[in-house]
Amino acid sequence: KRTLRSFRPYVPPLVWPTGGFWKDALVRLAESRTEEAVWYSEEKWTVCYDRYPKAQKHLLAVATDPELNAATDLKVEHIPLLQEVEVMIQDMIGFLREEHPTQQFLSGVHALPSLNRLHIHIISADLSLCKTKQHYQSFSPPFLVPVPELISRLSTEGKLTFDTPFLQAHLKANMKCTFCDESFEKFAKLKAHKENFHKDLMFLEEKRESQE
Repeated sequence: KRTLRSFRPYVPPLVWPTGGFWKDALVRLAESRTEEAVWYSEEKWTVCYDRYPKAQKHLLAVATDPELNAATDLKVEHIPLLQEVEVMIQDMIGFLREEHPTQQFLSGVHALPSLNRLHIHIISADLSLCKTKQHYQSFSPPFLVPVPELISRLSTEGKLTFDTPFLQAHLKANMKCTFCDESFEKFAKLKAHKENFHKDLMFLEEKRESQE
């Protein structure tokens, strides 16, 4: 049975695996389970650090089933799998919040993922390591789709489809603060707003640099 003691401190690796096609990086991690980049693993999911984190804490729950390349491969019969992983995600967030109980988190799949193998982002809401508007927007709806929404859509529609032009337009739309929903057109103004008005929720004392 999973408990908070099942998890280990959040300490991203200094050395990352190399080699192979970049789009298959998560496939290799999901199958190896022994790399330093792996934070936690179960039979159906391997949780690894994001190599290019966009926040103070950024993990990926990667499906071990090779038939699940993206969310669009999910079917009604995968609902129990999603229900199980949502419980795991909430357990993970509970552990990650032990150090900072008020730290907020987002989770979900990217509707238009860039890497192969179904993976779910678990990321702190500061998004302080995002360097571009597109990075930031990819962690807000409708581009970021929470697991409960995937379950709901599969239950009612039987499959998952995504409107690519609409989602691409979202990446260029005005951004909202993850803490108060105030809207911004310029990325620099959004960053200044969060650091000035929500510094207590940013936890920037752990600041690290994203590599992308």
